[in-house]
Parts: sequence; structure tokens; C-alpha cells
Amino acid sequence: MSLEREFHVLKIKCVGAEGFKRVAADIAVRRRSVGSAGGVVTAIGPRGTYGLYIRIDHTKSLATAYAHLSAFPPGLAIGSRVRQGQTIAFSGNTGRTTGPHLHYEVLVDNVQVDPMKMTLEQNSALAGPVLAAFRTERSRIDEMRTKGG
Repeated sequence: MSLEREFHVLKIKCVGAEGFKRVAADIAVRRRSVGSAGGVVTAIGPRGTYGLYIRIDHTKSLATAYAHLSAFPPGLAIGSRVRQGQTIAFSGNTGRTTGPHLHYEVLVDNVQVDPMKMTLEQNSALAGPVLAAFRTERSRIDEMRTKGG
């Protein structure tokens, strides 16, 4: 599913009040915001005009940031490991904003890039015996979770 079909992108580029260009997607979302990939929380809390803000470093050179949030799940702090799809925040209207939305940034080497134009390396698909082993292990784990073990 494409980002455009799942979310309504409000704007991509804006010039901040300080006169510098920001490259980000401001997205109308449901209340819960989830991480776009696994990583480590490197910043969390109030951050000037961003309001409540969280940054997740995925690799040494790739990070995502989320702003204008209303709250964070209990226990989330700098150094917390998060996984893709995990709730990392709740969208809001904090900081300098004209309405509730999620401000989403992708940073490559600490430089903002347009998240709507970003391309990532594609991993190769599992096949043959490796795919069979993955499915077996996934079933084993699912069974353990179902039994509470």
C-alpha cells in the first residue's frame, strides 16, 4: 500500500519562520503514530517549534523524526529500542502548527530529504529452503505466543 493511499499528505516542503527550508511530510493521520522502521530512540520530548518530538536512528546514517505529537507511550526513553510498526507516539498539535497532524522527517547523514521521493535499497526475497526455514520458525514462534510461552 502506498503512503498516498494510507495517509493524506498535507504538504511536503515549507519555509520555517526562521527562514530556512524544511523538507518533510506533514501528514493527517489517526491518533497513533508508528515507527517506520526499527531503531534506537536518540531524542524524545519537547523541541522548540516542533513541540513534542521523537527521533529514531535506524543506522549510522539514516534516521526518522516525528513532531507535533501529543504524548508518548509509557517507558519510551532515549536509548529505547523500537521495532517497525510499534506505537512510538500519539499525533497532536504541539509546537508551531495550524492543526493536528504528524510532521515526518527522514534524515540521511543528518540532512533532511524528501520522504516522498526517498528510495531505499530493496532486500532480496527469501526463496527455497531459506523461505521454508523462515516459515517454520515463524510458525513455531506464533504457536509459542498463542500458548503464552
